[in-house]
Amino acid sequence: MSVKLATYESLLQKYVASIENTAEDMKTKGKVGLTKDQVLRKTGELFDLRHAVNLGSNMLDPPDFYWDRDDLENLYRQMCTYLNISRRTKVINEKLNHCYALVEFFRDHLNNAKSVRLELWIIALIMVEVVFEFLHFLESYRNRELLFASRPEATASPPSASAEVADVLIRR
Repeated sequence: MSVKLATYESLLQKYVASIENTAEDMKTKGKVGLTKDQVLRKTGELFDLRHAVNLGSNMLDPPDFYWDRDDLENLYRQMCTYLNISRRTKVINEKLNHCYALVEFFRDHLNNAKSVRLELWIIALIMVEVVFEFLHFLESYRNRELLFASRPEATASPPSASAEVADVLIRR
């Protein structure tokens, strides 16, 4: 059992070393050096390790074999106490929780960056629409002035509201 726990501790150390550079990059460069797929893989590795420690092994409870044999169960519990199994398992779980928080931060950061890019694209599209509407307005205003300038009565007095309505109806 202690050997199995040492194996999990070693795997956790390798995992921590693999994301340590990313945390260092965030500190020095101000950005996450992983892609969304890499973050997803790191999350999968983390859950696999968490599953192995907590559910895939008998680290938290004594195996069923000892339930019918009280003397062996007491010996098993003494061995777990001597090898600090419960404390080491708690330490591993705390480290796993910290790693999960870090990877979750990476994922949130990448999602936020994608959201910002999408919002900028939407703003750019809205600006293009505003420019087109402005150009359409200028063109219709210019056509309207040309229409009124070609009339002989346009010099005498400005058109009334009823004349403008009539012009709009004629164009349709």
